[in-house]
Amino acid sequence: MPDQITNPRSSFRPEVHWICIAVAIFPAALIAFVVSIAPALPILWVLFLPCVPPLVNGLITFFFTDIELNQQRLVCASGLFRRQTFDLPLARIESVQMEQSLLGRFMDYGQVTIIAMGSSPIMTPSIKQPAKFREALQLAVSQNIG
Repeated sequence: MPDQITNPRSSFRPEVHWICIAVAIFPAALIAFVVSIAPALPILWVLFLPCVPPLVNGLITFFFTDIELNQQRLVCASGLFRRQTFDLPLARIESVQMEQSLLGRFMDYGQVTIIAMGSSPIMTPSIKQPAKFREALQLAVSQNIG
């Protein structure tokens, strides 16, 4: 891992975890199961409608989020229709926090929050191996400062 950051041409790219989609799919699958048990009541498919926005949001987050850490900066871009991008020089990062639920520790996913000078906290979506990303970010910040 340190070799990825010490080489100026390399970068560290954490991936969004599939749990972003699974959280939205579970209620939809449950409703589909209930409707399949009672096919005489097609009106029950209306219950599926509230599941659509979280599912679309999870799919967009999973497929259209890019996070990259290199020697000079942290770049995060997210969104399909409305793209949000932040480009943060490593010298402005004050602290890095990691949040993991119990399930997140078992499945190795979590959220990383970056606190930077002069801006509000920046939170990543649920990413794979958040501890590895946090360590790489802290290493890159310490190399940038020192």
